[in-house]
Amino acid sequence: MLRRRRRHIEIFSISALDLFASALGAFILVTIILFPYYGEGRTAPERLALKDETIRRLESQLEAARPPGPPFVLVRIRWAASGADVDLHVTDPAGQEFFWRRPNASGLDYASSAAELSSDMTGGPGVEVWEHPAATPGPYQIDYVANGLPAGSTVEVSGAVFDRTGRRALPPRTLRTARERVRAATLTVEDDGRVVIR
Repeated sequence: MLRRRRRHIEIFSISALDLFASALGAFILVTIILFPYYGEGRTAPERLALKDETIRRLESQLEAARPPGPPFVLVRIRWAASGADVDLHVTDPAGQEFFWRRPNASGLDYASSAAELSSDMTGGPGVEVWEHPAATPGPYQIDYVANGLPAGSTVEVSGAVFDRTGRRALPPRTLRTARERVRAATLTVEDDGRVVIR
């Protein structure tokens, strides 16, 4: 009985693989050589100007896509001195002053305003927070008052303002005596909703 011969069908021979590898190498080499010329005939400053224009266009699209709404403003202060009692006072454009005695938490202190002093602490280290979900245009005065300081000590108070654009730090202030009142900043809500700190 005759044995069948084995039939091997090879699709790719070593020569074909060598040809493919050589072609890939040539393609990579040509790509590397031509890489500096990929600027569509533009000089480097022209390409940078084009990219800057693209960035400006995307930023304006992002600004247009930002959800409309009244400016939300939150003021937060903190201090680390143990036993110190610092009070946050915020006076709105209507002259309404928000502080521990008139926090407007229930809306009874200032019925026309949705703002409130939502966090009040009487001993340090401490944090106090004032917030307004729909701040009206105009200036807001931000003051720190030393309601109680340990004898012979000072307290440094840091603060920050949060709005729809993010967080901005307030300059730190130092309170040296009891009942001392220090102006931290004036926050202005512009007619177009921007929040400016001076």
